[in-house]
Amino acid sequence: MRLIPVIDLLDDHAVHAIKGTREHYRPVQSVLCDTSHPLALAAAFRDQLRLSEIYIADLNAIQGFSPMRHQSLIGDLCRIEGMRIILDAGISDVNNAQAWLDHGVQKVVIGSETLGALDDLRSISARI
Repeated sequence: MRLIPVIDLLDDHAVHAIKGTREHYRPVQSVLCDTSHPLALAAAFRDQLRLSEIYIADLNAIQGFSPMRHQSLIGDLCRIEGMRIILDAGISDVNNAQAWLDHGVQKVVIGSETLGALDDLRSISARI
């Protein structure tokens, strides 16, 4: 079995997602650490739970608001020793997908919520 924790990013915080109603999302409260800062939470996943992979959903980018807002933060997450990042950040074209891979992300998620056309998916799949 493979356990992959999720960090939902919204406005620089890890948030608790509630049934897709994003207007109700609040900073996460965890028994693993006393902050909603994504770096602290990722380190807690690694150090306390011995996990080495995290799925990051950049909700700002997925919603089309400030698509690069979390670029620096995601870069910092990629640099956590022993951590692999799977990123869902509203990626909808091959250039954006490649840019995130070049930034240090190990895998990108192409979500149907943000994909413009099936041909875009084919292009991403063919080039990456």
